[in-house]
Amino acid sequence: MPPWNPITGHLLCLAPLLSRFPKDIIQNYLLMELSKDFSKTDNLLYLDLWPFSMPMIVVTSPDLSIQACQQHDLTKPAALKYFLEPFSGGEDLFTMNGLEWKRSRAMFAPGFNANYLLGQMGHILEETSVFVEILREHARKGDMFSLDRLTCDFTMDIIGAVCLNSHLNSQRQFNPLASAMRSQIAWHLRADEMNLFKRWNPAQPLIMWKNSRTMNNYIGKELDKRFIERQGGEKDTSSRSIIDLVLDNYMTENSSLDMAHGLDQSFKKWAQVQIRLMIFAGHDSTASTICYSYYLLSKHPNALAQIRAEHNEVFGTHLKTVSAQLLENPQLINKLSYTNAVLKETLRLFPRQTLYVVENQE
Repeated sequence: MPPWNPITGHLLCLAPLLSRFPKDIIQNYLLMELSKDFSKTDNLLYLDLWPFSMPMIVVTSPDLSIQACQQHDLTKPAALKYFLEPFSGGEDLFTMNGLEWKRSRAMFAPGFNANYLLGQMGHILEETSVFVEILREHARKGDMFSLDRLTCDFTMDIIGAVCLNSHLNSQRQFNPLASAMRSQIAWHLRADEMNLFKRWNPAQPLIMWKNSRTMNNYIGKELDKRFIERQGGEKDTSSRSIIDLVLDNYMTENSSLDMAHGLDQSFKKWAQVQIRLMIFAGHDSTASTICYSYYLLSKHPNALAQIRAEHNEVFGTHLKTVSAQLLENPQLINKLSYTNAVLKETLRLFPRQTLYVVENQE
């Protein structure tokens, strides 16, 4: 570990590194720089960053990461729940353990099947057409805009459609669910704020409570709506969202219950938590990948030309026919091997770095 101070722990070791990076750099880069100096032999780095986080072990070795994350069924640390609870609102798939995790994962697993996601192509294309039109509007105006913000709204709308079968329309207008989630992220993830008085703003818990209530109310209404549709025999199998799959499973497993009084409140709370987690975990990482892909393609015109050539070969040169082709045959997306390779290379160059945190226990 780096030199330790009985008062500041390892915080002073980060100070020299801050000058090397932009102010809003993701913290993981600082930890990676530290690991290069202090974990040359065993690829493990012990860090005490209290009061900003619990003491942790940073693992920079793929082999040791496999041990920590796959070979051993380690209990999820309390620090993980502290980080995720403002977004999910409770015990979620990331923080569950043992049988509870297996049961919950099994209920959502069909929603992440590749064939199922291809069946959601209609939802995806509808939201993508809005995204493309907004990009064209900016191109015609020649103005400056935040691509990150736009792609976050775009991916939020896709997740809303795939998870809830609901049009959030956050790319064009205000949506309470999307707005509350983005506000929650802004208030909870204040990584670049070193002033403890600002970091622990007394208004923060009130605003985050309001955001949480807004998200639960929105998702709760969608759950009730889908549940009533199923009770009335209205079952649209052409666009079954993840929430529909979960409700199908719930009603099958609880067929003996009296459904006249509505959804069981414990199930409803559980479903709200898992859906909030998916909205949080899915939209930002996908949005970042899109932004980095565009950035890299702008710097490598040859790669951009190859992507265009591949798309022309698979879809033809008439852009207006692409959506119809994908609706009729979603598997065409699997023919874009070079495009897929570009996305993978983007993720290699700009990985979504993760920290596996192990609490320091005496």
